[in-house]
Amino acid sequence: MRPCNHRYHYSDREAFDEQTSALSIITDAPTTSTTGGANEDSKPPWDVSNPPGNWREITIDTSTSTWSFVDVSPDGKTLIFDMLGDIYQLPIDGGQAIPLTDGIEWNFQPTFSPDGKKIAFISDRDGYDNLWIMDANGENPVQITKESQHNIHNPAWSPDGQWLAARKGTVSRRSIPAGEIWLYNINGGKGIELVDHPDGKKAQKSIGEPAFAVDGKSLYYSQDTTSGWVWQYNKDATGEIFAIKQLDLASGETKTITGGPGGAIRPTPSPDGSKLAFVKRLPNFNSAIFVKDLKTGDELPVFNELERDNQKPQAHTATRLPSTGSPTTATSYFGLRDSYIA
Repeated sequence: MRPCNHRYHYSDREAFDEQTSALSIITDAPTTSTTGGANEDSKPPWDVSNPPGNWREITIDTSTSTWSFVDVSPDGKTLIFDMLGDIYQLPIDGGQAIPLTDGIEWNFQPTFSPDGKKIAFISDRDGYDNLWIMDANGENPVQITKESQHNIHNPAWSPDGQWLAARKGTVSRRSIPAGEIWLYNINGGKGIELVDHPDGKKAQKSIGEPAFAVDGKSLYYSQDTTSGWVWQYNKDATGEIFAIKQLDLASGETKTITGGPGGAIRPTPSPDGSKLAFVKRLPNFNSAIFVKDLKTGDELPVFNELERDNQKPQAHTATRLPSTGSPTTATSYFGLRDSYIA
């Protein structure tokens, strides 16, 4: 990967601490004095992509990335991933990473459309985490959702490329967002609720990570299945925290596909729809990629050296994995060929 230039906004009143994470450098911008009865209405609207104040450009030279979301193009030739709020593309065989987004706004969770011509992603450039689409080369970004109260995450394309399922985070009496699954047309609109939370408006537990079945007739997703409706910190990390469920889009019926000890997250159907890749926690607290034969029910591990997943903390953006266990490791398993792990 080539060096990456990132601009971070900070105040002259703050000392720049090299030991501080770059992400914590953002502070209050200097205020501009006004005269003679000027009020708040006279100030220009806040622009996430271009806030007022001072800037410092920092070059980050790295060949690795942690906690990145990864996807593989339908033709198996290109990787896309996010790092430090920007989205990059990289040849599957390695080489130079090319930025598809470049700005102070936070862009993440990229995923290719079925034809490989578009990329859906999440961006906070309008003030909230909303769903956007851009061309595969990073041009022509278009905002799909316009949420100003509930953040959107985990975009997933329908097989026909006309719809996107996503997780909508809802907050009740705690700041911890619960999840619902919503469906959005690529041309916009308010969306359609597919999976409501069984605990209703008081819900605190996560539902997310939608993935369409290959035939488009059903939708897989992960759900926190621990008892009660209050989110707890003291969960058994090797027990079932999450399970993968399947929603029949015609009948509305839901069934559990897999779970049990170690839970199950990141559902990813194989190209022919006969198998489902997912991630499970192991007794040694690491995580592994499993593949389930949807006809026989057999589940086999294919890689057991992932780093620890994020099932135990509140997974408000995804039950993601650090380092080599990127959150879409299971997705990458079927992203290239039926028998290879990307």
